Amino acid sequence: MSAYGNEAIMPGFDEEKGDHLNIFLERIEGDDLGLTIHLGDRIDTYNTDYFERSVGKLLSAGFKRLLFDCRELGYVSASGMAAFSRIANDLRAKGGAMAFAKMQSRVYDIFDMLGLASVNIIRDDPAKALAELQSLPPPQPKVFRLSFACPGCGRKLVANKAGKFVCSSCRTRIIVDEKGLAHAC
Repeated sequence: MSAYGNEAIMPGFDEEKGDHLNIFLERIEGDDLGLTIHLGDRIDTYNTDYFERSVGKLLSAGFKRLLFDCRELGYVSASGMAAFSRIANDLRAKGGAMAFAKMQSRVYDIFDMLGLASVNIIRDDPAKALAELQSLPPPQPKVFRLSFACPGCGRKLVANKAGKFVCSSCRTRIIVDEKGLAHAC
C-alpha cells in the first residue's frame, strides 16, 4: 500500500501529513461504500485533528462502511478515543458504521477500559470484522429534535420524539409522525 493508492481512492487525501500516524486506504472488494483504513504508529493529542479530518474527507466522499485495521497501531490517547466516538456518531448520522480488526492488546485495553469494546465490532480476523460490518442493518438517521411552526398560530415549537402535542399558545393539537412531519389534528 502506498500513498499513490490513497490518491487513487481519494484524490487529495495525502495533501496533509500527521506526525506519528500513517494512514493507508484500501478499497473493500465489491463494496463501493466500504474502505479498509490501515492505521500505523499512534493516535495522540498531536495528530488527532489530522486523523479526524482525514476520516472526515472519506465520509464527505460518501464512504459509509469503515474497517479500521489496527495491527500497526500501538497507542490511542484519550483525544484519539474521543475522535473515534465522533467518527462513529458521524457515520451513524449518515447511515454508516465502523469496525476494527487486528487490534493490539494495549489499544484493546483502552477501548475495554472506556466501555467501547462492548459497543464496537472488534475482531482479530479482518474478514470476520468485515462480514459483521457488512451484515449490519443501516442505522436510521435521527429525525428528532424537530423544530416546526405551530399550524394554528405559527409559534416555534420543538418535538424530541414522535407523538401528540398541544401548542402552549393557541392549544392547537398537533401530531408529529415518525418521519418528523407535523400537522394539526
